[in-house]
Amino acid sequence: MKRIAILLTIVAAAAACTSTPEDVAVQAAPPEAAVVEAAGIEEPMTYRIAPGSKVWFVIDEMFRGSPKTVYGVNPKVAAEVVADPSDPSAVALGEVVVKAAFFDTEPGEEPSPLGDEIGWRDTAINRFILDSNEYPTITFVPDGPLNLAGLDEPINVVGDLTVRDTTRKVTFVTAVEIISDDRVEVTGYADVRRQDFGLKIPNVAHVADVSDELRLELDLIFESTDG
Repeated sequence: MKRIAILLTIVAAAAACTSTPEDVAVQAAPPEAAVVEAAGIEEPMTYRIAPGSKVWFVIDEMFRGSPKTVYGVNPKVAAEVVADPSDPSAVALGEVVVKAAFFDTEPGEEPSPLGDEIGWRDTAINRFILDSNEYPTITFVPDGPLNLAGLDEPINVVGDLTVRDTTRKVTFVTAVEIISDDRVEVTGYADVRRQDFGLKIPNVAHVADVSDELRLELDLIFESTDG
């Protein structure tokens, strides 16, 4: 118990010394010209992330002796899509960038004083698991264009996911829908393992175990920049 108390004191001190992450716009690289050309897009229109977009993770843990599913939601995401509304057979999705410091597992709750769990999980994720000061972004770069020709079912989008200083190939099961000339929606998920990215869980009171497997999900809304 003494060791846990010391660890919590260290976390509290670190949180007190850390300023709130700057709420600045997220920047993401657009699809490369070669990817747009490979997609066969003849009348390209650019779409950029719109408000309401978010990414999140889902992971299981043992909390106070009972199983708990944790959702960490993050609205700080940026990406661009190039598509041809008149021919939605292919879409070029650029780099997806997420600000690592903005995952929230207790939406609507303010961090509580020492001794309460609210805020501790987010602090641990930010400072000790993702180390967002050193590695401020998480990125996903698709290997190529998304071929949507004749498909009514979700497609597999393979690309490079980089968390901290580790990059791995990951497959997102993805659905792309061109809602209108001005709006494209992209949803998807990928199952990954913490150990593949070297993500270690610190020893925190009340949390006995955290699953190695987690799901990453995205719900992205793109609006035209050409209007």
